[in-house]
Amino acid sequence: REARASKESGRATLGIPTGLADLDRTLNGFNPGLYVMGGSPGVGKTSLALQWAMKAAEEVPVVYVTYENSPSNLTLKAIGRLANISPSDVDRGVADLAKLQEGAADFGKIAHRLAFVEGTASTTTASIQGQARQAMARHGARRCLVIVDYLQRMAHANGSGYGTLRENVSALTLGLRKLATQLDSPVLAISSLSRGVNNYAHPTLEALKESGDLEFTADVVLLLGKREDVLGKGPRRMVDLEVAKNRFGEADRKVGLSFNPALGDFAQEARE
Repeated sequence: REARASKESGRATLGIPTGLADLDRTLNGFNPGLYVMGGSPGVGKTSLALQWAMKAAEEVPVVYVTYENSPSNLTLKAIGRLANISPSDVDRGVADLAKLQEGAADFGKIAHRLAFVEGTASTTTASIQGQARQAMARHGARRCLVIVDYLQRMAHANGSGYGTLRENVSALTLGLRKLATQLDSPVLAISSLSRGVNNYAHPTLEALKESGDLEFTADVVLLLGKREDVLGKGPRRMVDLEVAKNRFGEADRKVGLSFNPALGDFAQEARE
């Protein structure tokens, strides 16, 4: 019934759309389950997760738990992306005020469905579930998107009583997958890569081996890598998002993206 309604309404995906056509075709959007996105430091994981959160908030509530950036910083990044203004220009006081106001107005259209939650030692999967259910009830939604940025920081801040970070990550991963089932919604967890990875440009599932059972517990694993041998045009650089694991469909697929680090904006690679 949902698939038929989706088709009749003109939606391209049954799940929550990512806004990236090739990725949506591969994943059919974000569906209930645990999604893990890994990548090297600075490759743009937070920017991409934030972009997905903004797209999802056009339709459903989003709870974004952040251990890396403050909620105010994420808000500034979101407004800057919509205004086509670098947050650093705002910090230096050289941003175009009119464009910034336009970006803030656009952000206001989704802000009521987008909650940035600062992660602390008291943040648990139970507390996240409570916030998600409140957001779903407030908006009369049957599903939501939960994002944890990022997995190892949450495990370190609020361990599960085990002796090592790896064991805590494994326990937390199981908890997040259970959370996805309880909410009947997608949960996206950002993950760091193993310290011994030889090739950050082309990470594989092996890059998650220090994170316990992460690669086995996750329903979908996405790996973001720099394309070192291809130069971007202007301020953009080329990256590949690989669907390394996909319980819901096709895997071993790469989606080419261009990334503007100054604006935190990803676009699908132009096809020739």
